[in-house]
Amino acid sequence: MLDRVSKLTRNACSHVHFFVSDYPEKSQIDKSFSMSDAKNRFYEEKLEWVQELVKPIESDSVKSTFELYWHKNWHEAIPHAAVRRASNLIVKSTFAYGKSKRKMRKTSDFMLIRRCVSPILFVREDKDYTSGVILAAINLEYPDEDHARLNMAVIQRAKTIAQLTGMSVAIVSAVTDTVTFKSYIEDKDDTFSSNEEIIGAYFGIDKDKVFLSKGKAKIAILEAAEKVDADIVVIGSVVRKGVTGALIGNTAEKILDELVSDVLVVT
Repeated sequence: MLDRVSKLTRNACSHVHFFVSDYPEKSQIDKSFSMSDAKNRFYEEKLEWVQELVKPIESDSVKSTFELYWHKNWHEAIPHAAVRRASNLIVKSTFAYGKSKRKMRKTSDFMLIRRCVSPILFVREDKDYTSGVILAAINLEYPDEDHARLNMAVIQRAKTIAQLTGMSVAIVSAVTDTVTFKSYIEDKDDTFSSNEEIIGAYFGIDKDKVFLSKGKAKIAILEAAEKVDADIVVIGSVVRKGVTGALIGNTAEKILDELVSDVLVVT
């Protein structure tokens, strides 16, 4: 994960804030003289660990700080920390869970997606960047302002990372016959030979790197990611309300365990 952080910040003059939220087992607390003593032990142990952890980043001349936080549920602490620090990006390692495990319990990844206002990069620590391709997954089905804004945010994030890393950007979207591609033509005097060319011109992406697929969004994203061997998939996440939203979930959550690439979730 530190390798990803270094690559993304080395050329951006960024500041990396390491946030460690943890809470000791009850048995450890019981061994302490008091809760205050337990906290002091916690901070001493974690401080040494974090200082060793940040050495590779410091050697890359990246400015860094760290914060130790005493909290039982770190997935609740992270969103607040991100707001306090005005973070532009949260970076977290992730591992594949089975579908039943995701459904039966609130995993930290899903909790972060639903609570954080900052973009989150979920890193696969067992996979290096090899193809140099960032796949931006957008939604062309709904022409309303909210979806248009989210699409632009996804594309912008993908292009920003591409500039920092030297990668290229591709686009994928599931489409149906209801999509009005003409609405994406800004100059009505322009002529286009394909819908891919229209979308490519609209977002500033080469038409050969635009993938439009009929069917479900999840399938379209997985197939395109495999085709281009994407290193990073950038996808938007919408706020879901009510019981129905909680049960159905959104595409960002559905693909998290099935992609082998890093996943950047933009809200």
